[in-house]
Amino acid sequence: MKIGDKVKIKKPGYIYSQYVSMFKKLGFKNPNKSKELEFNKFKDIIFTIFIKCKHVVYPHPMLFGIEDNNGNQFLIESKGLIEAEPKSAGLSPKKIKYIKALHLPTPIEDEILK
Repeated sequence: MKIGDKVKIKKPGYIYSQYVSMFKKLGFKNPNKSKELEFNKFKDIIFTIFIKCKHVVYPHPMLFGIEDNNGNQFLIESKGLIEAEPKSAGLSPKKIKYIKALHLPTPIEDEILK
């Protein structure tokens, strides 16, 4: 996932609600601790990734700053997100790789891909 991608919250338990130092570092509109919100109500909302970074302490989780059309911003680990828009005609990434593997580029396509 990258900045600008549309995502939905899959697992609200991965939302960071009290990581004030990171909220400030990433430029959140309201860098204070989040109130105890009912995060599940945001599961069907489409968000846009506006920033991403690695966790300062732990090397593995990628953190994303996401924002909806109403200005709600959250900091969440990648495990808590799913893509809101399909990558290509509703095909899964495995199927896309399989299709690409079967297609040998023509000489013109080969020149374009270089």
